[in-house]
Amino acid sequence: MSNKSNHPDLSLDDTLDWEYMSDFYEEKNPTPVRSFEEISAKTVAASDSFTISDSLLKKTAEDVKNIRILSEQGRNAADITAALQLEADYVLDILMTLEGYTEDSDLAVARLVLFS
Repeated sequence: MSNKSNHPDLSLDDTLDWEYMSDFYEEKNPTPVRSFEEISAKTVAASDSFTISDSLLKKTAEDVKNIRILSEQGRNAADITAALQLEADYVLDILMTLEGYTEDSDLAVARLVLFS
């Protein structure tokens, strides 16, 4: 490695490894800082491609509510399936989602069930 006194035309970047060079840490294409409104508008636009019909969402939210009530009464998945005449896998999906997201509303749980 040569030192700067022997080569006055070399900069410090020329004498160091690439990890220590200043241009290694400079961003080539910096991303602009966006506002919250821009980010949320883009998120809403992206989620519009996965829309659910209102009637399906309302029915699922109603099922979530009924399953939650029966589950809180101590009924198991087989009893709930028989009582509400729903598919067993559908009831299990809702029960597992309710278990993982107990603080969410029935509508939020319905969205999770439909998008999973």
